[in-house]
Amino acid sequence: MKLSKRLSGYLAILDRIQLYQLVTKAGLVAWAFVLRKLFGLLLKSTGRVALTSGDFVFLFTSWQGPLILFIGLFSLFVYVALDLNTKIIMSSKLLKGQKDPVWKNLKEGFLSMTKFLSPRGIWIILYISLISPLVGVGFSISLTENFYVPNFITSVIQHSPVYAPLYYGGMAFFTLFGISNIFILHGVLLDDLSVKESGRQSKSLMKANWKDYFVKTLL
Repeated sequence: MKLSKRLSGYLAILDRIQLYQLVTKAGLVAWAFVLRKLFGLLLKSTGRVALTSGDFVFLFTSWQGPLILFIGLFSLFVYVALDLNTKIIMSSKLLKGQKDPVWKNLKEGFLSMTKFLSPRGIWIILYISLISPLVGVGFSISLTENFYVPNFITSVIQHSPVYAPLYYGGMAFFTLFGISNIFILHGVLLDDLSVKESGRQSKSLMKANWKDYFVKTLL
């Protein structure tokens, strides 16, 4: 009897997780489609069909550029809200035995993004979205989880006495930054801390437990 109750509880949790995955993935796919259309229309209005590294300057010299950057940043907020924040909030509730409907968790995930509307908060969103996938440390979102530096670029950097130290120094800095701030989302979302205070507590926690963290990570 106890086993059947335990199994039914696990199945109920799995049902909620699967529903969350279904709703969020469908929402992200729909938003990616809308995003592609918006970017296409804005680029077309400038006479371009694509954005390349050779003509990115127009982002700062035309009215379409700032709008594209704003939509891009807004999209990162949307992905973090759905991919990470809602998942953390829902997981915390499930561990406490709470069974809120998925829509309520989604609402809390979106509303929590207002806490990141500051220079420090925007930096954290940019780190999660663009830098974390490159260094392989910390949380990342599905939109950019496969980001990487192309081999032809890294080969040039590695053979340059000027760029190689800067590249490896930057990677080391961002790796340490990601590790020391790995609990920053949890502090903001679950303990209602500011981004600054959550970062401070995350650093203190990792400083006190870094040996255990590295041993378990290596294993």
